[in-house]
Amino acid sequence: MSKAICIRRSDVEPLAFGDLHIWDYQPGGALGASLALVQVKPGAAHRRTRSTRCDKYFFILNGLVEFLTGEVEYWLTQGDLFVVPKGEWVEFRNGGNDMATLLVVYNPPFCMDAEEVAREK
Repeated sequence: MSKAICIRRSDVEPLAFGDLHIWDYQPGGALGASLALVQVKPGAAHRRTRSTRCDKYFFILNGLVEFLTGEVEYWLTQGDLFVVPKGEWVEFRNGGNDMATLLVVYNPPFCMDAEEVAREK
């Protein structure tokens, strides 16, 4: 019997996180990762956060996205990958005029309880 898992977008409830829309695909069980589809409106930003649990792999499907880790800025576009190890603070924003779409892989799977949000400066 196959152990493959199919998760359809229609089965995933979108999460609104500010001006971002996030579809978090959690396969469950003992699988080692989860995946999220993130859409970011022009000018919208993801607050500064870090995970105490998982590494994050941000793959840009389309758009122009600015990432900030510490004092270093990175500008990414379609086909670029940005990796953030667990424990490292990161924030990002859509730096373009069109919707940006990202695919994010979390390893191990995403857990909201392991996310820390930075206090406002």
